[in-house]
Amino acid sequence: MATKDGQLLATKTRQPQLPLHWITRPRLSGKLREALRCKLLLISAPAGYGKTTLVIEALRDSHKPIGWISLDASENNPINFWAYFITALQNVVPTGGQPIINALQSPQPPPADWLLTNLINMITGIPDDFALVLDDYHVISSPNIHEAMQFLIEHLPPQAHLIIITRSDPPWPLARWRVKGDIAEFRAGDLSFTAEETAAFIRDITGKTLVESDLATLESRTEGWIAGIKMAVLSLQGKKDISGYIKAFSGTNRYILDYLAEEVLDQQPPDIKQFLIETSILENLSGPLCDTITERSDSQNKLHQLELANLFISPLDDERHWYRYHQLFATILRHQLAKEVPEKEQLLHLRASEWYEKEGITTEAVNHALLGNDTERAAMLVENTAPAMLGQNQAVALLEYASRIPEPIIHASPWLCVCFAWAALTANRSEILM
Repeated sequence: MATKDGQLLATKTRQPQLPLHWITRPRLSGKLREALRCKLLLISAPAGYGKTTLVIEALRDSHKPIGWISLDASENNPINFWAYFITALQNVVPTGGQPIINALQSPQPPPADWLLTNLINMITGIPDDFALVLDDYHVISSPNIHEAMQFLIEHLPPQAHLIIITRSDPPWPLARWRVKGDIAEFRAGDLSFTAEETAAFIRDITGKTLVESDLATLESRTEGWIAGIKMAVLSLQGKKDISGYIKAFSGTNRYILDYLAEEVLDQQPPDIKQFLIETSILENLSGPLCDTITERSDSQNKLHQLELANLFISPLDDERHWYRYHQLFATILRHQLAKEVPEKEQLLHLRASEWYEKEGITTEAVNHALLGNDTERAAMLVENTAPAMLGQNQAVALLEYASRIPEPIIHASPWLCVCFAWAALTANRSEILM
């Protein structure tokens, strides 16, 4: 933001320093430097994936002049935005851009086409390759700025390279730019820590080396999410039973809860937050299924919005019919559901059960009935599918259902008793019959 007298904050156009504890990632930083041949380098991932740190590391060994802007919401004012943009460019070419700055500070700011024409001409006059970084671009919501930035990117000369660091994709024609080769992209899957990087990070902070099984469990829990790994390491301090703690580590950890609540959930509009919380009961999400449990009709569009916003959601197929939440994120969402609207949780599960039953996916229909505490419905569903499960050698799965349905409900159905007894004999679990 600008100060009251119109001065710009110098710290916003200075490249940040690397954090105290960081792991060199030559595999990624090398790829990032190679990608600087494109006009646009888009680093788009949820909070806590080390986006800014990676860019700082990669550019540290680059010989290109670098300009940097750390954006905040006040840059939705176009005058502020372009003033900082040109000030950052002056770190690349100190003698350029002053006439544009003077025009921006005049009582009658110049029209957008004048500004863009002069800005592009200024950039074209810079003789050497350079890069300009816009960090936290997701705070920009102004359509005028998005439109002007699109025009700027499409008319950048070959020696200019723009690096956008963001939690959500800007509303630009990314697909068209991919086809033209104008854009390189790094996303959550690219930025996630590998097992080796996780092990190195833990050694650096704690001086300890995790056994392979604990490391694999932590990788599985966090899915390489760097902030999650950092919070797990913080939580390990002073713990004697490290293996037991890692096995229990989840989204209900207080560090995880606080981080995701403050950095992600609290930043969402009420409608999006409600959708996230209500759909958190689902392991896999589709538009029709989410429509059913939330009683709305725009869920497919909402899922697409969440994907564009990088809200810890991943598509499970190329057609983007099915999605899933990151498991730590799903855990905190369920925690919020139980905290804010506990009376609704059972209803959501029962709606999901009914949807899965209509789709002929009995296993999920039973699971949601049980999670919704409707054991009579679960028993009815199991009774209907038990012969087919036995015919498909799923006796063990059938016995798992038996262990979750109260005995009085089982005993009320002679056919269910027969099916469970046959499953016990087939699985050589005769003790169940005692």
